[in-house]
Amino acid sequence: MQKIIHICNNFISSKVHRHLCVALAGFEDVLQVVYVPVRRSSDIGVNRISDERVEFKYAIYPRFGLRFFPFFKVLFNFLKFSYFIKASSREANERGGLILAHTLWSDGAIAYLSFIFFKTPYIVVLRNSDLNWFIPKLPHYRWLVRRIIASAQSVIFVSPVYERRFLKGYPELHRAAKRTAVIPNGIDEFWLENALNIQVKRELLVLFVGRFDRNKNLTAVVKASALAREVIPGLRLLVVGGQVAEFLRLANLREVPDWISVQGHLDDRAGLSNLYREAGVLLVPSFHETFGLVYLEAVSQGCPIIYTAGEGVDGLLEGADFARSVDPMDYLAISQEVVSIIQKYPNGVSPEKLDFLRSFDWKAVAQSYLSVIK
Repeated sequence: MQKIIHICNNFISSKVHRHLCVALAGFEDVLQVVYVPVRRSSDIGVNRISDERVEFKYAIYPRFGLRFFPFFKVLFNFLKFSYFIKASSREANERGGLILAHTLWSDGAIAYLSFIFFKTPYIVVLRNSDLNWFIPKLPHYRWLVRRIIASAQSVIFVSPVYERRFLKGYPELHRAAKRTAVIPNGIDEFWLENALNIQVKRELLVLFVGRFDRNKNLTAVVKASALAREVIPGLRLLVVGGQVAEFLRLANLREVPDWISVQGHLDDRAGLSNLYREAGVLLVPSFHETFGLVYLEAVSQGCPIIYTAGEGVDGLLEGADFARSVDPMDYLAISQEVVSIIQKYPNGVSPEKLDFLRSFDWKAVAQSYLSVIK
């Protein structure tokens, strides 16, 4: 039996980490313990897995104060967990296991301290928050980041473009890594089991799905769609994921034009599937995107996608003409891609082109992690 110790600050806020734990639990020779720092007692148990081979440990850290002092937060959580980590580390060392830190800074720093004190090897995953926030915004901790990377057995990137950006922006940190690997996130089994198997005629519809916040760049979505309407009369825009007031504020509009529809957050996967099968293109030109599951969900339903160059799935769909990368600030170029895709794919993506989605099965992702661990 092999033991994997997860350190995951974002376990309750993202189901991505739970999906990986569930997939790893499918291997009979794997034991797991998951350490989850939480802000409040009501967070305990969120996304928990009911499996006798997956154990959970929680620690509540102060909601205010520590988030303004990132290293003190790391120390606080390490001290909270140190007793349990020491016991788990001893067993992990005996079983040839290790620590899996789900982010470079928040989790990786705890893993590094565990390595220093308990000699437990670890691997670390570099994500959006690390590349776009912690590393550039905390230059005074760059020395510690380098040690975290240098002491890790492997550094995992969730997309090829993230490794390229890391190498270009921080070559000295990239050189410090003993080994690197690219392992993308998986997608929910629903989208694989219900992948499009027959082409359907698309509506003249641009679709946006995501949270209504400034990062999602709704201004570009509206302006690019408006420009595309000048070429494709009757083109409509449907934005899904928030309230009308939020949309108007973020899109800099006073009222919703008659060619735009706004729909609230949609949890129903069957409902989302129908939207993806109706739309001519999914347009989500976020400024930053860790991975962007929404893009792969849309493609699974035959919907072409437009995403931001250098973010999210960029680099994972090389050579796929139905997936276009754009500059999120170039509204004209985005509108041209909208027109091009809708005109070229009136019936969406052919099902024969969707075989690549199997590589995003969580079982395959878990196997990739195990191959790095072993």
